[in-house]
Amino acid sequence: WDGWWLEGGIEGVNGWGIGPKPSWQDMTDSNDEEDLEDLYNKLAYIIIPTYYKHKDEWVKLMKNSIATIGPYFNTHRMVSEYISKVYKIGLR
Repeated sequence: WDGWWLEGGIEGVNGWGIGPKPSWQDMTDSNDEEDLEDLYNKLAYIIIPTYYKHKDEWVKLMKNSIATIGPYFNTHRMVSEYISKVYKIGLR
């Protein structure tokens, strides 16, 4: 799970998380084997079948991704946040 997924990911609505959902305490623990198994299972049983056999569901998920992820998780917001939280404080 990447940091943004914990904040904005909705399983099966705008994408898929890979591996077991971590708690904030174990974000640095490596679960490579579990992640790999989950990735292969989601590809084989969810993602690839949806893409090839359920085009309407796939298109809906892609539209949900664009609508829910793009407006907040973007470079414009990131730079604005860095300026207000880091650079302006450093200029004081």
